Parts: sequence; structure tokens; C-alpha cells
Amino acid sequence: MKHAIIGERYSQFPGKALESLGFDVILMPDNALLDKRTASHTDMSVLKISPDILYLSEFYKDTEFERQLKEYFADIRYPEGKQGSAYPSDSLLNVSIVGKYFIYNPVSADRKLVNNLKAMSYTGIPVKQGYTNCSVCAVSDDALITSDPSIYKACSSEGLDVLYIDKPIAALEGFEYGFIGGSSIRLSDTDIAFTGQIANEEIRGKTDSFLRKYGKNAVYLTGKVLFDIGSAIVF
Repeated sequence: MKHAIIGERYSQFPGKALESLGFDVILMPDNALLDKRTASHTDMSVLKISPDILYLSEFYKDTEFERQLKEYFADIRYPEGKQGSAYPSDSLLNVSIVGKYFIYNPVSADRKLVNNLKAMSYTGIPVKQGYTNCSVCAVSDDALITSDPSIYKACSSEGLDVLYIDKPIAALEGFEYGFIGGSSIRLSDTDIAFTGQIANEEIRGKTDSFLRKYGKNAVYLTGKVLFDIGSAIVF
């Protein structure tokens, strides 16, 4: 059975939809170190860097959530820096891994995490955006979708295929808008899920076409307008 880690705030939407697809949903408790608006976002608190290695926010040390994850991950690590509620300390683990690359902001990404990734032969792509994992929907090992111009420019320069969406398309409660990465989940080698519907027909058409280019299917989990949940960790 496949598993999906999502914030406890999203147990109903899209948690129930993930369960209906056969996923065992593991609920991440709110991270009290973060802003309340993003405390339930996995992309702020959890990062899987290999099938065995998982980074967690220090908030989850010696918790039931950590003990639960130790059943699946042999090596659970914590950032060197201290996580806080405001940028840049809130985004220590907000790094996007796409194939052999990791996209990160050198100012905000945790130094220990960056060094670990480099030691594992990942190639770093530095960008200005601190919330890189929030901002990237990884489609394949060399293709992604983003609304962030610095990510688009840097990744394109590295030879990655990037679909650039030039306007916000996701909602996030408490903010003006959400992010495409936080509104999408890579369910498998063939399926990319979206938390809701992409209202802009032109952008939806471009997104579906880009996914088909890489042999992916778009799965829309709810009938709601696309909304940012901080994505999910699927394993």
C-alpha cells in the first residue's frame, strides 16, 4: 500500500479523496513553530530526500508522529538551523527535489540539508524564491511547472523543461494566493494530482498538455477551486 503524509487540517479535503485512491493517509499534526496559516503544510515541515531518509522539523522530535514515521524511514534527520514562524527561518526544509536536482534558496535552506544533498550527488540550482517546494510541481526528473520567474529562469538555464504559469491559480487561506507546488501531489510515475480545479481554462489546457507530454495523467481530487495544502509526501 502507498502512503501519503498530509497536514491534519486537510484530513477531509483532500484526505478522503486520497484514501479513495487507495492511499494510507498519515496525518501530520500542526507545527507550532510555524505561522498558524502554514502550520499544517507538509512542505514546510517534512522533506523526503530518498526512500530511507526523511527530514523533519525539530518540532516533531520525540513525538508520536516521529515514531510513526520511523516505521517507514530508517534515517530521520533534523535541520541544523532553528525553525521559526517567519521567513527565512520558516523555510529551512522548503527545498524542491526534481530528479537529480535540488532547487533552493541559499539564504533560507538549511545548511546541513544542502550539504547532505550535495554529498548524495544532487546538483543544486540556487534561486531567489525561498518557498521553492511550495512553488514547484515536479512532473518528471527533468520537467516541472512553476509560477515563479526566478525558478523558471534558473531551471530553464540548467536544461530542464519548465511550464511557466504567469499568474496565481491557487487559493491559500489567509494569503492573497497559494502556490502550484502546494496544490499538487505526485501520486505515482503516471499520475499528478491537484487538490481542486484549475479555473482558468487556458492554463488548465496548457497544464494538461504539458502533463501528457511526459505521459502523466491529471487527477483532480475535489470539485473545489485549486487550493494550497502544502502538498503531500507520497511513498
